[in-house]
Amino acid sequence: MNVVKITAGIGNPMFQYAFYMAQRAQNHETAIDISDFMYRRNRFATKLSDIFTITPNIITPDQLHDFVDASSSLAARFRRSVLGIHRNVPGSVFRQQNFDFDESVFSRFNTYFIGLWQSWKYFAAVDADVRAQFNYITPLNRINKVVAEAMQQSESVAIHIRRGDISRRSQFAEIGSVCTYDYYNWAIASIRQQLGDEGVHFFVFADDTKWAHSTLQLSNVTYIDWNKG
Repeated sequence: MNVVKITAGIGNPMFQYAFYMAQRAQNHETAIDISDFMYRRNRFATKLSDIFTITPNIITPDQLHDFVDASSSLAARFRRSVLGIHRNVPGSVFRQQNFDFDESVFSRFNTYFIGLWQSWKYFAAVDADVRAQFNYITPLNRINKVVAEAMQQSESVAIHIRRGDISRRSQFAEIGSVCTYDYYNWAIASIRQQLGDEGVHFFVFADDTKWAHSTLQLSNVTYIDWNKG
């Protein structure tokens, strides 16, 4: 059996869930672990199952306890990191070291996977199944439906800008930095070179809309600034 850890947020768990589906497609008995939502208080702690019509196999706390020594509870983390005491269990922990694709993960068994799995190569073989799972439970409201239709009817390009929390210095050690003004302009120029200026419509999703408005040199653009959460 393999288990994939799901962490807080929306974007990262979607990659983790896609990785879980890829593991199952390899005929591996696989489950997801959502215990982080029990033990860690996080304002982004929204379960994917509250948003999408997914059908996960969720490992229970008792099953997880018997399988691997990876509980996120404060007591368990203190025992492992401070006391150096580890329980004798069948499962081993595999932590993703970087964002590169590692094909060897599909040859592992009795493994508890911790990582983000953000290479498309992990789920390329099941992309249609992944798309089918990520259907919204609640239908799009009027304004989002209009935008979705506009995307389908144009040469649409999405630009995602995240500054806010990850622009804090405390986040740099883990993430490195945020994308710069030069990076966005380079990316926009590359898209225009490939697709041409005519017909390209940019859709900007940002947690700092004011920065995006004042910084990006865009025409044919829609700023999505009404969805919060």
